[in-house]
Amino acid sequence: FDEIHQLVLLEDTDIRITHLGEGQADEVILVLGDCEHPETTCGAAVDDQGAGADGEELEVPGLPAGDYYIVADYRNPGETAPYSIMVLDLNSSVVEHGRLRFELRQNFPNPFNPVTLISWTQPSLARATLSIHNILGERVREIDLGYRGAGLHKYAWNAADLGSGVYIYTLSSAGRSETRKAVLLR
Repeated sequence: FDEIHQLVLLEDTDIRITHLGEGQADEVILVLGDCEHPETTCGAAVDDQGAGADGEELEVPGLPAGDYYIVADYRNPGETAPYSIMVLDLNSSVVEHGRLRFELRQNFPNPFNPVTLISWTQPSLARATLSIHNILGERVREIDLGYRGAGLHKYAWNAADLGSGVYIYTLSSAGRSETRKAVLLR
């Protein structure tokens, strides 16, 4: 396969995969199941789509929480073409003019002790990272959240090993970032 993207779903989700290409991209496959090596056969392919200029869409209702892989392949080895893959969380209400927008929400609960939920939406499949700093600006955590599809995502931050205080968290994905404050009370 020419390209592999991991998709992490934290809850059952209705998704739509859109694949746009210029005729060279041969197929995009959503591989089901928890696979350690997606470049080999694992699980079952939901769809095999030829892209073309008009693109193809695949809707998968009620996809259970878990790890999945979106695999892109081309007609001949080494052949490349511009294409894009977008994964849309159909359960999300954070849509602006028909498209999802990047948004970091305020953590909940806040103040918290010691676990709080950080949630955000992103408009496309992209790697997400979470940086957490204390009030002095010192980084206390750098968390790679992996590739996430378009839609609403959640991360439970456990600060059991940190002291009371104000923390600043920044979520970055697809070239965008937003920052919020969280208060840890012991």
